[in-house]
Amino acid sequence: MEIQPLPWLLLNAAGRADYSSDAGFFFSPRVSLTFGFGRTDTLRLAFARSFRKPNFLEKSLHPNVTFPEGGPIQGSDQEKFREFLSRVGANPTLGAEELTAFELGYQRKWAHGIRTNLEFFANLYANTSSIEPRIVEQPNGLPDLDKSTVWFETRDERYIMLGAELIASWHELDWLWLEASWTMVGLWSGDFDRQLHTTPKNIFSLACDVLHPSGLLGSLVLSGLSEFVETGVFNPAGILEPTMSIHHPNSLHVQGRLGWRSRYGRLQFETGVKFMLPLSFDSDPLHTYDAAGVYTPEGVQFGGTILVPTVLAYVEGEL
Repeated sequence: MEIQPLPWLLLNAAGRADYSSDAGFFFSPRVSLTFGFGRTDTLRLAFARSFRKPNFLEKSLHPNVTFPEGGPIQGSDQEKFREFLSRVGANPTLGAEELTAFELGYQRKWAHGIRTNLEFFANLYANTSSIEPRIVEQPNGLPDLDKSTVWFETRDERYIMLGAELIASWHELDWLWLEASWTMVGLWSGDFDRQLHTTPKNIFSLACDVLHPSGLLGSLVLSGLSEFVETGVFNPAGILEPTMSIHHPNSLHVQGRLGWRSRYGRLQFETGVKFMLPLSFDSDPLHTYDAAGVYTPEGVQFGGTILVPTVLAYVEGEL
């Protein structure tokens, strides 16, 4: 719904209703007010609430196991271990995560295609979930498989994220666009008594995009993340061991594209090269982790997703 009661005021409101037999009913509203001051200045206030239903991995997926002949687990213990695996990974009682968001934004249009945006945001996270190993030991030191769990659980703690973003862009020419942005983010526990370090505190980007009438096209993006810590990483020592925390150092990513676009009748043809160069400020500067992983004492990579220098040549056509 969009209403403009005054020439300088625009109201936008929307809502979404979701129902799931295993997660219940949720209503997600979104409201924004936009104030226009002349032709150059805009102020925007926004509020939204949303829910994230647990995915298949969090609610339904459990690991399986094959027992080798002559192994330490035999007979009825095998069935007992399989029953324990029903409490590893997915949790069928897991509820939806909640997000309540507030935004305040100001935009200024300057001369010669220059535009600046200043955004402030506050996000409140509730009912978040993560893997929580709860291993109950027997008197002999071995885990009690009847009482132990290693699955997703809803956290009692709430989290608050506060941040600000400054964006400057230039788009006076139809075929050239430039943009620079800087974002500052902080994450705290719900009572502000503890600051967390699981998100980068500074994020920046420099970007340009070219689509010249002659057919030359290209883009170049330099983005950077300050250091942060990823938690809940699986331990290579086994599912019964505590999860790990992995430090992500400061990193840069250079991504780009250079190509040519032409048209032959109704066929649009494009060819070029895309590349990505990750730069990390640690012992191996030419790779970063999109998702954290570790190396075992034997030097074998366990888990994670590594980003490495990549070059891709492509050809595509469109009718």
